[in-house]
Amino acid sequence: MAPMSILPGRVRFEDKRLFGNRQLSRHLETTIAAVPGVLLISSSHRTGRILVEFNEGQLTRDDLVARIKETLACEIPVPEKSAPLPTAPTSPKGPSFFSGSMLADVALHLLLPAPLDLLLPAIGPTHREQASP
Repeated sequence: MAPMSILPGRVRFEDKRLFGNRQLSRHLETTIAAVPGVLLISSSHRTGRILVEFNEGQLTRDDLVARIKETLACEIPVPEKSAPLPTAPTSPKGPSFFSGSMLADVALHLLLPAPLDLLLPAIGPTHREQASP
């Protein structure tokens, strides 16, 4: 566990054991928040960082560090990787179908006369202004 920032009543650490271990991060927050003198604790399983604000009149930094190390030493298993996140839906014909369909729409709007273009206004008024003589 390496200290990153030390200010009066505020300390930030980084510990590799927290990376990817949400359960350990929650356990650390719950355990250290119950220590008299701790005002705030925040830990991140994504960055491995721990931020603690504490009352120096009630708790010394050395005691706080000892409590954090003791808590991090407990064996909490790293959870298995969760199921992959769902991906964006695609056409059964594949992603190129959408680009071909869009290209066909643009071509039709360019070839249609202006009155029909009003029924299908995909390109907008700039195309109609250019098309009129």
